Amino acid sequence: MSIWAPEMHAHKGRYYLFLTFDSRDRLDSGKLAGPWSQQNEPVFAENGGHGMLFKTFEGALMMVLHAPNNMNAQPRIFKMEDTGETLRVVSAFTESNHLG
Repeated sequence: MSIWAPEMHAHKGRYYLFLTFDSRDRLDSGKLAGPWSQQNEPVFAENGGHGMLFKTFEGALMMVLHAPNNMNAQPRIFKMEDTGETLRVVSAFTESNHLG
């Protein structure tokens, strides 16, 4: 198995490791040495990759990635929720529902 372009993101005292093939690793201790845990479900379960977290100027937590994970990939943006235990996708960002 190869890991392609991992992204690590800090959010509220936790580190999240996003991998192209999966994105369910989470570091709760705040120490990069671990221990790491794995969520039951990936943050994004569809065919996509290179997930990156960011916050809007208004403070909304978002994720951008490309999907599908092939030569026809397009950027996709999602509004995220921090449940206190994990991150989860709330909705896809579209022109009609843009954070308003």
